[in-house]
Amino acid sequence: MASRGRGKWKPQPGFGSGFGSGFGAESQGPNIPYAIIKNARHSGQLNLSNRGLSEVPMQVWRINLDVPEEGKSASLDTGDGDRWWEQVDLRKLILASNKLKELSSEIRNLPALNVLDVHDNQLESLPNEIEELQELSRINLSHNNISTIPQSMTRLQSAQVLLLNGNKIKQIQEEFGSLVHIEDLNLEENKLVLLPESFGNLCKLQKLNLAHNQLENIPTSFQKLSALRDLNLRNNKLTCLPQGLEGMKSLDILDCRANLISQFPPIPGPMNIKELYLSNNRIRKLDPEMFKHLPLLVTCDLKDNTIDSIPEEITSCKKLERLDLTNNCISILPFSIGNMENIKSISLDGNPLRGIRRDIVSKGTQAVLKYLKSRIPNQDHQEVVETKSSGGNRTEINDNFISPRNGIDTQAIMTSKRVEFCNKKAESVPDEYFLEGVALSTINLSRNLLKVAPQRIASYSDSLVDLDLSTNKLTSLPGEFSCLTKLKFVNISNNMLSELSLQFKSWKALQQISFSSNRFLTVPTFLYEIESLETILATSNQITEIDVSGLERLPKLANLDLSNNNIQSVPPELGKITTLKSLQLEGNSFRNPRHAILTKGTAHLLEYLRDRIPR
Repeated sequence: MASRGRGKWKPQPGFGSGFGSGFGAESQGPNIPYAIIKNARHSGQLNLSNRGLSEVPMQVWRINLDVPEEGKSASLDTGDGDRWWEQVDLRKLILASNKLKELSSEIRNLPALNVLDVHDNQLESLPNEIEELQELSRINLSHNNISTIPQSMTRLQSAQVLLLNGNKIKQIQEEFGSLVHIEDLNLEENKLVLLPESFGNLCKLQKLNLAHNQLENIPTSFQKLSALRDLNLRNNKLTCLPQGLEGMKSLDILDCRANLISQFPPIPGPMNIKELYLSNNRIRKLDPEMFKHLPLLVTCDLKDNTIDSIPEEITSCKKLERLDLTNNCISILPFSIGNMENIKSISLDGNPLRGIRRDIVSKGTQAVLKYLKSRIPNQDHQEVVETKSSGGNRTEINDNFISPRNGIDTQAIMTSKRVEFCNKKAESVPDEYFLEGVALSTINLSRNLLKVAPQRIASYSDSLVDLDLSTNKLTSLPGEFSCLTKLKFVNISNNMLSELSLQFKSWKALQQISFSSNRFLTVPTFLYEIESLETILATSNQITEIDVSGLERLPKLANLDLSNNNIQSVPPELGKITTLKSLQLEGNSFRNPRHAILTKGTAHLLEYLRDRIPR
């Protein structure tokens, strides 16, 4: 007979007569069909998930103590080949998705338990007797109401996986560091402000999720976590990354999205990081040395910062495949990026780029790389010019790329058909930029202090393709802009806009519009009438709902960003818009789909939604 873990197995007084007919109904809580209990005795696994239980029936806690009904028979032969005396100790107990508010101290009667899954209940605490389950290796307590980790849990020396995400934990005691065999620890979506230094004792920790807490710093002991492979610090209040990153020799994935980080810390030596996520922070400058020490980097996400330039040293990342620079302040990219052979995706939307036409960016990664490569100076055709300065003669290289220094270079405007008046902090635009008789295709007035958009822009109705008015103080757009029927790209993000006039439905050629970081309560309805529209970027507004019927009228819609709004629910019918290649919904108030679904990508999210369409 299998070991019982508590010595000799004794029949208990008052054992019910008839498992199948109200066994223990008066004193042992809700009845569980005997067939389930019987099967668990032989398999060592009991699954009672999603049964509406408000308490655990006593026969569960005593499953390996009490004599089963068939054991009362005088005959040892049950007639069906089922030998009740060959039962095994319960090793896996699943109580997920019920209404449990507590676990009984009787849990001590399951000493052989290896897996305990009580996620998605209403637990507020755990019994101290849980420390007696010294064989527990996997514990899932996620999505409960636990506010404190009991001391008894820190004595579970066999614990390897501990899932506590979606609780109300505010503090972790120093004793937590005694769980030295933990490999996977999830504390996402709690209320943590501090972590104990003893975290550095978790020497076998490979995966640590601390996302969606209120952490302001990370203990210096993190540098001892040499086995750590995946560190998620997303959505906290960190102002800098953990010190001693170089000590995390095994670190593959570092996710620090949505924090208050202003710079990447100096790294004294090479690291093995393959995926680096730093989007939605406050990074303005990138240390060139940073890329030199990340030779294995494959994915680099830097979107939604205020980065103004990308250092040439990025080409040191020979394995780089995905680079996301969306919504930054980048005006010029190193041409040498064009020689990076492994890059499969580079995202540049929402930047005041000079020298790269918006239509090139819209064609995708390969078009951008080809263009950058074509701009790499050819040494045989460079013109060397000697100029004088206060320090003596100076040599400059002119490779026919116009770069005016003072005043207005009207020749450059005439040649390129572009007006670049950005990042001047100006309240108005000099009329001299709007040349008579020149068919301007691009006007970039971003990063100024404009309260009113220049009406002279409307005079380029026959030629203007790309209009960038982002990062100003606009509260409206002139109605005269409705005549700009050639517009393909419009960027009005980071202003004070709350609506756009219906008359702009005349923008029939529009392919991409960005109105992120404004005050919109809804997506402008006129957009649903523009069949050429491919991209809508509307992050960080106050949008409350998703108009699926309107989106369905856009046959070419491929990119939709509604992240960081006030959306309460996601209609399952959104999954039917199969043209979508990129759908961003993070940072809203809806509960479903959960964060884990959102992070799996657009294709998975759309499939998830389609599966929930009422049939």
